[in-house]
Amino acid sequence: CIIGGESYTQNIVFKQTFGRAIKSFAHKEPFYYYLLKFPSDFLPWSVFIPAACIHFWKNRTRNNNVLFPAAWFGATFLLFSLVSGKRALYLLPLYPAAALIMAKFFGDLLRMEALDISALQKKFITIPCHMLLGALAAAGVFIMLALSGRMSIFQELATAKTALFPVAFLAAVGGIGGFLYIQKKTDIQRIVRTLAFYSLAANLAAVLSIFPAVKKFESDEPFCEKIKSLVGPDEKLYASFNPYIFNYWLHRYPIPEVRDRAALETIFQSSEKVYYLASDREYKKLPGELRNMATVLETGNIGRKKIYLFVNKAGNGT
Repeated sequence: CIIGGESYTQNIVFKQTFGRAIKSFAHKEPFYYYLLKFPSDFLPWSVFIPAACIHFWKNRTRNNNVLFPAAWFGATFLLFSLVSGKRALYLLPLYPAAALIMAKFFGDLLRMEALDISALQKKFITIPCHMLLGALAAAGVFIMLALSGRMSIFQELATAKTALFPVAFLAAVGGIGGFLYIQKKTDIQRIVRTLAFYSLAANLAAVLSIFPAVKKFESDEPFCEKIKSLVGPDEKLYASFNPYIFNYWLHRYPIPEVRDRAALETIFQSSEKVYYLASDREYKKLPGELRNMATVLETGNIGRKKIYLFVNKAGNGT
């Protein structure tokens, strides 16, 4: 705050901290937002939360060592739910606590005798397993059909077919096989081990095959490398959108976000060279006179969004 000065202090303390907590100016969500968001982000383990709750309640007198991660999770979850501004990434500190709780639950299952596991608990474990393996099989079939060119919605992924198709095939076959296996095996310990095997296999497939293949299609890095070659580290760069991706890849923070027409005119009329990033939607909104004040140097796709890199003509000597 001393280095940043009064305006920085006002912004970081009152707007970014108290402002986001009490009446957020961005990412404002209802109090139940995380009740919907966390389970989807914690898949596949979130489907076993009901079984874990039953287990810990039944064994509450001998499961006191789960109280610390439970308090860690519950208090933090409640605090973030009361805050006005909400984003999924804010819950990152909760995942170690949630992982500890679920690891304790599955560890207990592996050590318990079959007679200690109630019929209700078995249902809350076997039914989610069936759901997960059925979803895995359905996803595998769906992706294979998409990569076969039967669905236009995924045509962009055709270039990654050689990497993704074998994974999708194994997912379909493995999902069906696992579904049939746990239907015949009522032993909870075997079901838990099967789940662990499938989880490990899915994570390895994602890291070794899926993410690298999709990265070639979705990656922001190649376009940012082009920008680096055109824009010097000391030259001015603005954006028409939240440029968090470019902040990261270009090692600039923050890249100012400018949309106001008067501010854009000032930028484009500057005698020094100024660069401007605009999304396709913002580019189409620019009036003709503003477009004539700048030159498009480069275009690139970030996912399905087209991004333009401009340089002002006045500062560029044209």
